[in-house]
Amino acid sequence: MANELEVAAKEAFWRDHFERQRDGGDSITSYCREHRLPQSSFYGWRQKLGKRGARRNPRSSGEPWSAWQMSDINTTAQKPSASHPVG
Repeated sequence: MANELEVAAKEAFWRDHFERQRDGGDSITSYCREHRLPQSSFYGWRQKLGKRGARRNPRSSGEPWSAWQMSDINTTAQKPSASHPVG
C-alpha cells in the first residue's frame, strides 16, 4: 500500500507541474530550469501519464471534458474510400 501511495503522490506532483507549465505558457526547457526539474523526467512522466490517460474513458472518469487534451483523442480515423481498384 505504501508503494501505491508513493506512486500516486508522484503522479499528482507531475500532473500539477504539467498543468502549471501549460497554463503559464513557458517552454518546457525554461519551466524545468526555473523549477529545477530534470527535463528528461518531465518528458518521461508526461509520456507515462499520457499513455494511462489515453486508456481512460473520459465519460466514465468523472473528469470534465476540458481536463482532457486533444492528444488523448484518436483523430486519425480513416474515411471510407470511394475509389475502386483498377484491373
